[in-house]
Amino acid sequence: FGSVSTIMLGMFVESLFLGYYQAAFSLVASLTALFSVSGIFIPVFTQLHGTRLKNALLKSLRYVFIISIPAAIGLIFVSQYAILIFYGKEYFPASTALFILSFLLLVTPAIEIYSSLFKAKERIKTIPFIVFITLILNIILNYFLITYLLESGQNFVILGVAAATVISRSLYLLFLVISTKPFFKIKIPKDSIIKSIFATSIMATVLYVYNLYIKINLVTGFLEILLGMVVYVSMMLLIRGIKKEDIDLFKSFFKKD
Repeated sequence: FGSVSTIMLGMFVESLFLGYYQAAFSLVASLTALFSVSGIFIPVFTQLHGTRLKNALLKSLRYVFIISIPAAIGLIFVSQYAILIFYGKEYFPASTALFILSFLLLVTPAIEIYSSLFKAKERIKTIPFIVFITLILNIILNYFLITYLLESGQNFVILGVAAATVISRSLYLLFLVISTKPFFKIKIPKDSIIKSIFATSIMATVLYVYNLYIKINLVTGFLEILLGMVVYVSMMLLIRGIKKEDIDLFKSFFKKD
């Protein structure tokens, strides 16, 4: 969807504004690559069936949402800072597009897990059909928002394209979730999502107050990220969104063989 949006955007705006969008999208794409899990889960899902498959998928989704929800909201708070650090003040207008594209951090990892499930269970034919439908919707959304917002200014156009990208990816995820029901009968881990959203809302409130009174620079920006992590993890522990088994799993990554 990113390539389609870039091509369509290039047909209507100057190269300067196209560069703003590409900068924001590239930054989000780089961050989502850190959450890439498809290569891990395909072999796991291939070997599991029935209840074990359901439990593995639920646990995978739970960990992804626990990480991706605060990551997406956290990026919103540091979007301006991130653009300045990675691209310089010349690309500062890209921060508004990054604000919207931040939600891809939430959607993309979940898409990878569901896609891995279809690939592992040899139902890969479902994916191209869903891609085709959402691609058409993405083109329609892009065209409508670009032509509608063009009179308001090219800055608004890149915001519209960013919104179209997020909406299209979200619809893609929704179609994948719906398509799993007839074959796998798997539900979204609602309890974990609700707890993560609650903890993230507390984190967002703290970061909002922090931004009101603290001028952001390299040091204070780094401290803001640490503050957000501490608040989020503390709240998740308090409301039992993170359990002992999660801590043990985390510790296992640092144990020496």
